[in-house]
Amino acid sequence: MKPVYIIHPYRGKKGEYKANIARIKDLCKRLSERLPGIIPIAPVLAFDFLDDEDGEEREKAIGYCMDLLQVVGKAGGEAWYFGDWQNSKGCLREMETAKKLGIPLREGMEAK
Repeated sequence: MKPVYIIHPYRGKKGEYKANIARIKDLCKRLSERLPGIIPIAPVLAFDFLDDEDGEEREKAIGYCMDLLQVVGKAGGEAWYFGDWQNSKGCLREMETAKKLGIPLREGMEAK
């Protein structure tokens, strides 16, 4: 089983938070159904208990994400990006980190 770190906007534009969470959940479900050889790992769901509006907690969540990305890389995993990642500072930071760590990075295909 290959771990796949899911990069997807979390907060998004004003009012998109709940819709993004629903998209990520649905995306992970469809990926797990269609690609049984991977383990989709969505850190935005794992660290949702931290308040994204609180600067300290947001940075803590981002730190956890960077640590988890390293774990995925050490396990031979990949990072796949989805959604409106171009306009997400968090997504861009995750992608930059993946590149620095030598983790294969690719545009994920929406699981239909």
